[in-house]
Amino acid sequence: MGYRIVRGLLLGVVIGLTTPAIAYSPQPQQYNTINRHDSVAIHGYDPVSYFAKGGPVPGSQQFSVEYGGVKWQFASEENMRRFLAKPLRYMPMYGGYCALGAAAGYKADVKPTVWEQIDGQVYLFSSDKARQNWEKRKDKLRVQADMSWNRLRNKPVI
Repeated sequence: MGYRIVRGLLLGVVIGLTTPAIAYSPQPQQYNTINRHDSVAIHGYDPVSYFAKGGPVPGSQQFSVEYGGVKWQFASEENMRRFLAKPLRYMPMYGGYCALGAAAGYKADVKPTVWEQIDGQVYLFSSDKARQNWEKRKDKLRVQADMSWNRLRNKPVI
C-alpha cells in the first residue's frame, strides 16, 4: 500500500514538473467578454471618468488603447495612463453589460450614463428603469449576477 502512495506522489510530481505552467495574464477573455459598440468599449466612454467627481464622460480617439481585444477611449492622457496601470480596477463589472441583465442570466447593452458605483466597482445599466429595479434588491441581484456572469462571459450576445 505504501509503495502505491509513493509511486502516485512521484508520478504527480513528474507530471507537475513537465506540464507547462499557465501564465497569468490580466487580459480578459476576448469572446464577447467586453461589451463593445463598433469595437469600442462602453460606447466610447472613458472608464476612468466613472471614478471622477463629474462622472462619466465620452473618451476621445486621440487617447485610446486596445486592451482585451477592444478599444478603450479616454478623455485625457492621464486617464489612459491610469487605466493602463490598473485596467481591471477601471473595467466595469460584467464586461460592461447591464448588471440587471446579468442577474437575470443574459447580456444586455447599456446606456453608459446610467450607472452606479458599489464598493469601488462600476455597474452599468440598460435604462433608468433597470437601475431602479436593481436598487430595490441590489444585494441579492449582485450575488445572482456574479454567479450568472461565470456562465455568461463567453456566451454570445442574444
